[in-house]
Amino acid sequence: MAKKVAKKAAKPVKKAAKKAPAKKAPPKQAAAAAKLADTNGDLASAAKEAAARAKSTVASAPNPVAGPAPVPLIGPEPSRLPLAAAIAAGVLAILVVLFLRRHSND
Repeated sequence: MAKKVAKKAAKPVKKAAKKAPAKKAPPKQAAAAAKLADTNGDLASAAKEAAARAKSTVASAPNPVAGPAPVPLIGPEPSRLPLAAAIAAGVLAILVVLFLRRHSND
């Protein structure tokens, strides 16, 4: 029986799926890297270039806030019971204060 177990354990391992070849960088990034290499330590021009690139990126980005207007929920109107309870409690508090003031003068 030990031989049968050994044969089952010796199954060949499946080969891993082949990886996709690495993508090459777009030519725009290569050109940008060449421009940065041309500055060679000139921080002012490099900063201006970075600011210009950031400004163009922000200008071309879609506005995440502007989108379709939110759809109002359609359903029963909210209950007015809490408002009525608050008004009733306020009126009762005023009546209690007036009652206590009237009887405290006696």
